[in-house]
Amino acid sequence: MRRIIHIIDVEKVNKNGSVDSGAVRVLETLVKKDGYEHRVIDISVEDLINQLTSSNIEIVNAGVDVENGKRVLIGTTGSLTRFASGQKPYVIISQISADGSNKVMGYRVASANGKVLKIRIEDLLKFATERTTGGDGVPFQNGQFVGTGDGAPYIRAYPGGDFLQEGLTSGRAKDIHTAVNDREKNLNRVNNEKLGFTKQQLAEIEAARNAGVDIGIIANKLFSPRAMRALWQTEAKGFNTRPFADPAYKVEVIELLCVAIQNGIDVTPILNPKFTVSHIRELLVALEDGVDITNIADPNISAREIYERVLRASQGIWCDAEVSKVGTSGGWERKAFRSRKEMQRNYEEWKKSFEVEE
Repeated sequence: MRRIIHIIDVEKVNKNGSVDSGAVRVLETLVKKDGYEHRVIDISVEDLINQLTSSNIEIVNAGVDVENGKRVLIGTTGSLTRFASGQKPYVIISQISADGSNKVMGYRVASANGKVLKIRIEDLLKFATERTTGGDGVPFQNGQFVGTGDGAPYIRAYPGGDFLQEGLTSGRAKDIHTAVNDREKNLNRVNNEKLGFTKQQLAEIEAARNAGVDIGIIANKLFSPRAMRALWQTEAKGFNTRPFADPAYKVEVIELLCVAIQNGIDVTPILNPKFTVSHIRELLVALEDGVDITNIADPNISAREIYERVLRASQGIWCDAEVSKVGTSGGWERKAFRSRKEMQRNYEEWKKSFEVEE
């Protein structure tokens, strides 16, 4: 079994960033087939160094060095002096993405007192911005927050200190609709039956043609001009509307789905023309939060009920990140290190776990 260690707090650190005495608090992550298991261990610096040099355990944000003939711990993904701040930084454990995509949805982080939290990316970026602009120290010990310049803020790992990866499975509606919209018939209609379209429809078809869009997607007399416009303008931006380019969808739903795909949301799990625009709004929130919609995406359930189910499920996945509660006297006040005697007893028990055949 793969064992990974992150240092999440230190009792004392030298000015040069090395740690040669006292206690450290580590989060051990056990990598299992069905996910990760975490446990917090307070351990002396000496015992941790001994364990790191005598077992196959991995440590992500620190390493062992020699200083004046003595083995010490040093930070490898950000200095360990960051733990000396009154405002303790988070340590990022893993990056959470939607299954089958590169879209980052959030991060699993550990606070100095050992709380392990899954936080939405927008909440974590807000926390990092407030922590940085407030002059209260760095937000992360082992991650780089890039929040300046013209681009959107983001978080990145240090070289050699990659975050673990986790996936969230959103599932899909049980009844997925395949778009019914015959492109060849549409092209024949517009070429041979122009009089069958309204002036507004023909204007949208011509605008789509001028924009280089395949007019076979929208040249269906059952589409309103408004639906045509939403579809061709989205196609013109390089997005694929074909999965829902079907007159069976209400125009408001088509418009909402066009906005969603332009914002990077994979809408294929919720494509069913029986869903109202209210249904779609709530299901898009579910997809953004990584909620499993398998038993939620049902057009026979009211939008209000979907909202309540998504809210409950989302609260079971994500926690809030509040600047006032990290390393302060707020809800997450720093937990005192265990006594030396208790740490030694816990360390002896921890060592035995390395001897167990997995």
